[in-house]
Amino acid sequence: MRPYNILIWGYGRKYNESINVIKYQELLGTIRVVGIIDRKETYTKLDGYPVLRLSDINKVKFDYVIVTSENFFDEICAKAISLGVERNRIVPIRVFLLPGFNFRKYVELLKSKVSIIANLCWGGGDIPYARNGILISIY
Repeated sequence: MRPYNILIWGYGRKYNESINVIKYQELLGTIRVVGIIDRKETYTKLDGYPVLRLSDINKVKFDYVIVTSENFFDEICAKAISLGVERNRIVPIRVFLLPGFNFRKYVELLKSKVSIIANLCWGGGDIPYARNGILISIY
């Protein structure tokens, strides 16, 4: 199975904090970074990856965009969407920081159309609620 082609958006503080988890996913063979994009055009290469201009986003073949900024995530999503990137192909870097994270499994989860994921999901448990003043439990 081929690795997913990844475009990284942003090379600020969060990129520097996260580069090791990105490299780890490359070592696992789940991703291949095809470039880095940022509104700043300071570099031509960074950590061995080509740094691209925003105008080049449609010239490179990628499966997903990894946004490394948490503070500007919404603005970056809006800009990426305005440049033709579908929202379901934009992923926040914070998922890479989850213990045991595997990008291939994450993509499977994204494609499965799961509606609720929660740390405190009580699926199948005893969930009481009131209906017409009567306490009912769901099993």
